[in-house]
Amino acid sequence: IGIHTGTVVATSETHSGSFMVSGDTVSLAFHLQEVAEPNSVLASEATQRLISHVCEMEPLGRLTLRRRSESTMTYRVLRLRPDTGKLRGVAGLDSPLVGRQPEFAALCAAVDRLHEGRGGLVTLVGEAGIGKSRLMAEVRKTLEKQPLALPSSAAIRWIEGRCLSYDGKVAYHLWQDLLRETLGASMEDSAEMVASSLERFVRVICPYNQESTVAFLARLMALPLPADWEERLDNMGAQDLQHHTFGAVKNVLSCAVQNWPIVLVCEDLHWGDPSSLALLAQLVPLVERTPLLLVCIFRPEPDQNHPVWQIAAHGDRLSAGQHLSLHLQPLTADDSEILLTNLLGMPLPSRLVLRILSQSEGNPFYVEEIIRSLIAHGALVQGPANGQWQLVDDLANIAIPETLQNVLAARIDRLDYNERHVLQMAAVIGRIFPLRVLAAVSSDVLNLEECLRSLVQQELIRQRSGAQELEYIFKHALTQEAAYNGTLKRQRQVFHRQTAEALERLFAERVEELLSILAHHWEHSDNPQRAVEYLLRVGDRARLAYANQEAADSYERALSLLQQQGNDEGSARILMRLGLVHVAAFDYQQASKAYERSFVLWNRRSPSPEGVAPLPLASQTHRRMWGIEPKNWDPNPTFDYEMPLFSGLLEESPDLSAVPDIARSWEMLDGGRAYIFHLRDDVRWSDGFPVTADDFEFAWKRLLDPAVPPMNARRRALDTSTGLRSAGPLYDVCGAHAYHTGQSGNPDSVGVHATDPLTLVVELERPVAYWLHIMANPATFPVPRHRVEQYGDDWCDADRIVTNGPYLLDRWHPREQVDLVRNPHYHGRFSGNAHRVELLCLPYPTDWPERLALYEAGELDYLFIGNWPIPGVAEAARRRSADHRRMPALHTASTCFNVQLPPFDDRRVRQAFAMASDIASGMASGRVRSQEIVTGGFLPAAMPGYSAGIALGYDPERARVLLAEAGFPGGRDFPEVTYYFIMTPGSSMMEESLVPQMEETLGVKIHLEILEWGEYHLRLKTKPPHIGLHTWSANYPDPDDFMRVAYHDIQRYFGWRDEQYETLVDEARTLTDQAQRIKLYRQADAILVREAAIVPIMHAPTSCLIQPWVERLVISPLSAMSLWTSLRDVVIRPH
Repeated sequence: IGIHTGTVVATSETHSGSFMVSGDTVSLAFHLQEVAEPNSVLASEATQRLISHVCEMEPLGRLTLRRRSESTMTYRVLRLRPDTGKLRGVAGLDSPLVGRQPEFAALCAAVDRLHEGRGGLVTLVGEAGIGKSRLMAEVRKTLEKQPLALPSSAAIRWIEGRCLSYDGKVAYHLWQDLLRETLGASMEDSAEMVASSLERFVRVICPYNQESTVAFLARLMALPLPADWEERLDNMGAQDLQHHTFGAVKNVLSCAVQNWPIVLVCEDLHWGDPSSLALLAQLVPLVERTPLLLVCIFRPEPDQNHPVWQIAAHGDRLSAGQHLSLHLQPLTADDSEILLTNLLGMPLPSRLVLRILSQSEGNPFYVEEIIRSLIAHGALVQGPANGQWQLVDDLANIAIPETLQNVLAARIDRLDYNERHVLQMAAVIGRIFPLRVLAAVSSDVLNLEECLRSLVQQELIRQRSGAQELEYIFKHALTQEAAYNGTLKRQRQVFHRQTAEALERLFAERVEELLSILAHHWEHSDNPQRAVEYLLRVGDRARLAYANQEAADSYERALSLLQQQGNDEGSARILMRLGLVHVAAFDYQQASKAYERSFVLWNRRSPSPEGVAPLPLASQTHRRMWGIEPKNWDPNPTFDYEMPLFSGLLEESPDLSAVPDIARSWEMLDGGRAYIFHLRDDVRWSDGFPVTADDFEFAWKRLLDPAVPPMNARRRALDTSTGLRSAGPLYDVCGAHAYHTGQSGNPDSVGVHATDPLTLVVELERPVAYWLHIMANPATFPVPRHRVEQYGDDWCDADRIVTNGPYLLDRWHPREQVDLVRNPHYHGRFSGNAHRVELLCLPYPTDWPERLALYEAGELDYLFIGNWPIPGVAEAARRRSADHRRMPALHTASTCFNVQLPPFDDRRVRQAFAMASDIASGMASGRVRSQEIVTGGFLPAAMPGYSAGIALGYDPERARVLLAEAGFPGGRDFPEVTYYFIMTPGSSMMEESLVPQMEETLGVKIHLEILEWGEYHLRLKTKPPHIGLHTWSANYPDPDDFMRVAYHDIQRYFGWRDEQYETLVDEARTLTDQAQRIKLYRQADAILVREAAIVPIMHAPTSCLIQPWVERLVISPLSAMSLWTSLRDVVIRPH
């Protein structure tokens, strides 16, 4: 005999009156029977727990049973025990509060202290069903009945929010719930309505920082934002977004408690997401100085490292009496008996009382449910004459369910069919379910309202108070769980799909807000693949909010679904994003595991995306325009125009993940201090020679060699930075900086070595989170050693060039056009059909109308307009609105003062010039380029470490005072200074706006020279100006690229150095604590702003026009790189 205990599916045989049972419980019992010896009984662990007190049992260990994926703990039943113990169980029913008087009094006292302006923290801990929520409900009921202490007293506001079991990995879910409760918003309200309520609320209670507070709270709640704030927050780094979000919640809460004392009740924190709990922990100190009572309710967690205990630890550091720690214990036997008497109005027979108390173990919810079960089964009835409860069956015949789930399941099974059907559908929707959603998924139920009334009367659900839309809530979470678990899996899947479809249909404008809920429902539906899109969006949003745990969880769930599809490429890409999440946290062990899994999938992916057949080559040429023409084609100085001609170890995806290119895999050793790259064996130079690890080692050391000019004489005039910028990304390699600066003359001291033709070993000075992004940068691309040694610097002339990228150089007409053609021997994959590419070299100055005319005539497929004057952008966007795209970019334009040339060696002079021009006014009047005004520091808003609001800003009065303090009152005796500006379609506007404004404000004379790109950089070296424009686009998405690499590039020409700044930046490079790194970068950025040697003035978005016949042209914040890496994916439709 084999015995297992659990839920079964019972199908009625109407003719015989019997039932057929099936399901996993029956299956496991059958397999236990198969391995049982003759005349023996085997039982599962679930059965052993229930009968071990009446049977002697022998453990047999874990057995592997047929068709079972996991082994099963098995016991042999030996004999009945001579003295059986009592059955154990659980129960529950509604009752007045019993046995909680001390806790109730302490909570009421804590609430009363709010009237005195004294806040506090309550941590209320207890098992499921022990009465935590009931206790708080009684406190709230008492509060609502109390009159105000004084006529002038403000009524206490009671705000409740809860965490959900399935939302435990969704960032800020608790705070979304709390904020919606605060605003009185319901599911019925559109996102626009909630956003409007939020703005009104903040403007009423917050006297300062209103606009930013609304913006960050709206982003937290996934509400629509004004376009400028939407872009600003999209551009913001993940950790900075979290920092400002925390600040916004703290601001609104601090202001709110100045208007009313607040009780903020946070339920089920054991299910809380890390971001919500971290924010809650940061708010604990607020209770010391404000009338705020934080009530944190959770079940005991065996893991003492769970974030809920950190909140309790914060409370222990509060002033005496401000932390009330309550741990609800089971009711005593006396209290439990009082509870029974209260429930039934009179005592029960002592034998039944003893049995119930032994089962319930002092859990009031269990007591109530057992009594309900006995009444429902007819074992306990009220006498018609005296109303006393009495037993109508022998006590020995009364079965008390052995688990709470069985108690609740039995109760649900006794419901009318329609009532049970409605309850199960509601359980799938969630603990809280709007009537509108339930009605949408229960169209087959004719008497829905009658069913809901009955369920309310039976105290299974209740209407949710305070909701503007009619919503219901399960009276207890365990009831919802029982109804959910009692629904057949295939039926649950249908309900989940219907719920997801209803949410998409009813709340189409709020999809961003409902991403996690939609992901949950689709994931558990009969079409789980629909969840992938939502899970990835949830993961990306969590990653941008610096919620790495939530991001990893969403990515893992999406990965599981894609692997079920057999989508190797999609799975590999998710794993690489997971790898980057772990690398960013300096968890190289987990990162290595993610990458190892990804390489297996990446290398077995299908030849074309998702198995789709390659497209026929486009008959028409893909045409773009350049602003800067190359002189030759060496990839290492990081010019973006070589991108389609060359390939490196990795490539940067539009989602800012680094994926394999020539490297088929890599290993991370020594805690991220060493990498071993394993190269593909099928990559060739265009002359047929293999691309080897030696080509990479040679290219890197050639770039670092101080004896070799970084480029020949013709290129020096064109390079934006020469030397240091080109080699800067390699400075993390052991010995690279010393070798490049001449401190070491031994190239073998540089930590890059080809150990064989297909293996490249790289040793770093220290672990850095961005190293894999560096491997996708052109500075690390290989060069063909055999050609360089044969032709020297001339190897990359148009008639000698040898490349390894997706496109080949076909023809070059200097100052006119460059023609590229698809490389038939390219080792990678083309998913697009662009065969020929023409790059037009339209010389400056060319006014924007001429460029727009070319685009409108169909001569260009893509046109960058980000550096146009605002009237041009506005006109282009108006005339070609369907083609206009605007994306954030990691780019900063700065005014740099040459501290080596007086009078700009005086910080006061630099600050005066920085404060003397009103960039915002110039932008508003359309007199400067269409870029984002800088209100922060050097780092752009999309970069981690961005500091909002630290810019010096426009202050003409202060500017004149500073100039006078420096010895030039009213500009007297101030020498004429030179300002170099780079020629762009909007550069002439500098003459009409900013420079004249500085001259007028300060009384000085500025000689502005607008120079072609190559002439500008040549003049920087041969005839340095007093002031110059510097532009920087990120090479990789980490603050180090701006704060170190760009800083050295600027220092080379403008001379500013600051020891404290360099110390902070160098220390940040050595840290593996990401939060501490960001803190140091912010401090360094503040120094840069204060010293005013580098004055950021604009951030340039990627603003462009894309013709309707062009598809799959994807642009990322690393816009220059993504424009070329996506070229292989571009589809040109006939036109």
